[in-house]
Amino acid sequence: MKNYDKIKYERHKEKIKKRTLEYYYKNKEKRLEQINDWSKQNRDKVRGYIQKWKDNNYKKTSVEQIALRKIKIDDSSKCLNCNTNSNLERHHNDYDEPLEVEILCRVYHKGVHRKWKKI
Repeated sequence: MKNYDKIKYERHKEKIKKRTLEYYYKNKEKRLEQINDWSKQNRDKVRGYIQKWKDNNYKKTSVEQIALRKIKIDDSSKCLNCNTNSNLERHHNDYDEPLEVEILCRVYHKGVHRKWKKI
């Protein structure tokens, strides 16, 4: 990116982010279709990306597998935040403690991770 482009971007960063999000939500189906088409045409690249992520996040994936086997989500389980019992997921606050998980709905679980990324 040229120096002028960086300055222009910094000046209009909020507008650009807003337009990008608007485009994303307006064309969500089209974008998903494009992503799926690309993934089908580039299966080897996708496998490589997945394997690289697994290698870089070995501890996370192994802890998730332990939690999947040991901690069951049944009909009586509810989200800690909103008490719903649909689309439940396990959330680790600390990967050093594989059996200490919170049961959260997908919406709240995504929100927790978004907040962490902003910190």
